[in-house]
Amino acid sequence: MEKVKLPREVAEAIESIREAGMTDFTILGEAYKGNKDYPYSVITNYIRQNTMAFDDEEKKGFTIIMKALVIGYEVEHIPTPREKVQKLLQTYYGYHPNDETMSEIESLYNINEVSE
Repeated sequence: MEKVKLPREVAEAIESIREAGMTDFTILGEAYKGNKDYPYSVITNYIRQNTMAFDDEEKKGFTIIMKALVIGYEVEHIPTPREKVQKLLQTYYGYHPNDETMSEIESLYNINEVSE
């Protein structure tokens, strides 16, 4: 089984709870209760935002968190503005800009790198 991809803030919440000496069982229990205290609230909100009545069980937020705790997780890659522009140029125009071109585009349109 492959690792689950989680948003950075959810991964950080899990790590924070673990570093405080709490178990994965505690994480699940507090999420199930709907704990609104930070950092549990981050996990609770993620579960709520990712659980729709029509979803398959595999796609529901609580199942995703359980898998992340058991199998492991990776932080989702969030594309930088530069990567988004490159993808748009490649997708719509078939153009693969080099670094020099991207630097010009960044300076013209105030596209700044955003660190993850």
